[in-house]
Amino acid sequence: MTGEPFDCVHKKCTEHKAVAARLESACNKMDLQFRQMEKSIDVAKLEMDRRLEAMNEFREQLTRQATQFAERKTVDLSLDRIGDRIKVIENSVSELKNNLSQRAGALKWINHIITVLIGLAVVLAVWVLTNQ
Repeated sequence: MTGEPFDCVHKKCTEHKAVAARLESACNKMDLQFRQMEKSIDVAKLEMDRRLEAMNEFREQLTRQATQFAERKTVDLSLDRIGDRIKVIENSVSELKNNLSQRAGALKWINHIITVLIGLAVVLAVWVLTNQ
């Protein structure tokens, strides 16, 4: 807009002035809206870049973690070995319990025999002392 009034067939027309003023006002509003939309787009781009960067960091972290995980085959093999060791230990414990119970039974009999022998020794000692 040049700011000059319109000339309707060589006359100044107030109706055209009003239309021109409204058009200029509408143009200014549109320019303002476009600038605000561009700012909004810039902010949205920055936010999208920030989110994408965070997602990339998360993906990198998952990739690093994945390299530290054991493979299923390795874990299964280790669990099988541990299971075999546990079976060997259980068998050893079972054998030790059996030996212990057998020794406990034998120890009971030994204790009974020692008690009987002590009793016989006391009776013999009393008999020897009384017969002198």
